[in-house]
Amino acid sequence: MKLKQIGSNQTEVVFKDGTYVLFSYETPVAVSTAEGMFVTEQKYSNTTTKHINKWCNGISLRHTIPQELIDSLISGVSPKASLKLRTASRLNNVS
Repeated sequence: MKLKQIGSNQTEVVFKDGTYVLFSYETPVAVSTAEGMFVTEQKYSNTTTKHINKWCNGISLRHTIPQELIDSLISGVSPKASLKLRTASRLNNVS
């Protein structure tokens, strides 16, 4: 796991499997995996929204997923969580 401060109150964590997670303040709010780009459906502050948009810059296809799924991913990527991501990528396309 690699931790990288990418801006004020913005941290990116890179896991060995190639999963990237964006933290805004202390909250994980977006994930990038081989299955795609996933952002929380939870509404946070305008600043957190800016953090997400900046991190996803250039990615036209984003999938919204429940915050609980992002939380479960950072606590340990499981096959069940990966299956939910693949399902979300098919059902919840957001540009």
